[in-house]
Formats: sequence, C-alpha cells, structure tokens
Amino acid sequence: MEIAALLQKYSIQPDPDRSQHFMVNEKAIKEIVSLADIRKSETVLEIGPGLGVLTRELAKKAGKVVAVEVDEKLAGIAKRELLGLNNVEIIQGDVLHAMENMEFDRVVSNTPYMILEPLVQKLARKDFRIAVLTLPAHFVHIITARLGDEQYSKLSAFVGAFFRAEVKMELRKEDFRPVPNVNNVVVKLGKKSQDDYEAGPADYILKEIFSQRARKVKNALMEALISYNTVMLGVPGTKNKARAIMAGLKLRQDLLEKTPDQININDIKLIISRTGSSAHALKMA
Repeated sequence: MEIAALLQKYSIQPDPDRSQHFMVNEKAIKEIVSLADIRKSETVLEIGPGLGVLTRELAKKAGKVVAVEVDEKLAGIAKRELLGLNNVEIIQGDVLHAMENMEFDRVVSNTPYMILEPLVQKLARKDFRIAVLTLPAHFVHIITARLGDEQYSKLSAFVGAFFRAEVKMELRKEDFRPVPNVNNVVVKLGKKSQDDYEAGPADYILKEIFSQRARKVKNALMEALISYNTVMLGVPGTKNKARAIMAGLKLRQDLLEKTPDQININDIKLIISRTGSSAHALKMA
C-alpha cells in the first residue's frame, strides 16, 4: 500500500517538527535498498521505519530487519502492516539507546534530522559494513568537507577519520510527504580501510584520539602512535618511543591537556599539520 493511502487509513498527520517526512517515491525506495547491497545472511538496522514501507523492501533482501521507531503510534502501525514477516522486528524507542547493545551488518535510514550528529558519532563506535542514509544536503556538505573547504569543521574531521562518505543519489523535495524545507541526498558510509589510513596517517591518529573520549589528548595521542606503529607499520611500539615522536610534533601543552571532546577545529588542524601525510614521521625507531 502506498504512503498516501496509509496516511489516510490511519489518519496520520506527519509532524515536521519531529522530522516526520515520509518518502513517497517508490522508485527511490527500491534504489536505496539496492545501494545497501544486502545479503540474506545479514541483519539490517533501519532507523525510523515510519509506516514500514521501506522495511518491507528491506525484509525481501535481509536475513533480519530490526527497525527502531521512536513514535509509539507509528511503531504500532508498522507492526500491524508488517505482521506475518517473520524476519522483521519493530522496536519502539530511541535508536541512540537501542543500538548500544545491538549487532548489525548494515544500516538503512530515512534519518530524522534531530539525531544526525549523535547518530554519526554512535555509528563510528559500532562494527558494521555499510550505512545508506538519507540526509539533508547541508549536513552532507559538512560531513564530506575536507581540510581547506569553507565548511570544514570538527564534525567533518570526525567523519573523515572514521568513514568513507559517498553521495549516491539526490532526492527531490517532492519525494517526501510532507514536503521538507531542505533538499535531501542519499549517502553511503563505510568504515575506512587499512589502505585508506596508509594514504592518510592523520586520519588514523584522529580516529584513535576521538575513540578515547575520556582521556587527555596527550594520553590518547600516545596510544594512537603506539597503535599506528603496531597495526599499520608492523613496528613494536613503546610509550618511551611514542613520547619521543610527540616531542617532535611540538604540540601546544594546552592542547595536550584537553580531552578529545574539548578540542576545537584549530586544534584538529594543528594535529593534522604536525602528523602530516607521511608515515615516516610517525614511525618508531
């Protein structure tokens, strides 16, 4: 049943203030499922299933679909509409909490605007293969920005440290009901590989620093250097050797005393410039 008919059937008035914009373009829905490249052995996490239209398509491809919907009424409707699909589980709740102890292979989402940044941060700490996310174009400009771009920010650096982000589709405003005020695009996110980090050591260092939120940068950086040498260069690392490299980087003491959550974009740019693109500068003797 198409979205318009479902909205009428259940007397649903979508609330834009709660990021309720339902995708009504069935061709786009099928293309999104195709982009996710789902295998029958895999579990897919869907964020914000709404009325379950995309969920039904995902269920045709996946071994299991776990769909998390924060709206209690919509979660109930999705359960009724998808009754009989034994490989679908609908969870009513906040996905940012629900995914904490969840294992999944792929993520597909018509992503609620209000959770964009915390969702990306959560995904950075999860082990999965691919995420296919429908996102506002202005947000995508930020997460895909690179050093030197006007929109480059701490969030840009964070995403670039963990992910490869590719814009795969541009969507029309008319593809949604109600029509949103912003343009949306479909982005494919994948965790960076060893080859990616070999080409950009600074991204590996930032990834390791961002992963240690409770520690001071000086301690997180030390562990990052040891990890980089062990994992990427195959060189046994020690704290003494890491300290020697850190001394050579000549980072400000006030930066080193911050936590990763406290560093700003200028701190990040300094870390990037000092760690550079050469693995040689970070190699332990």
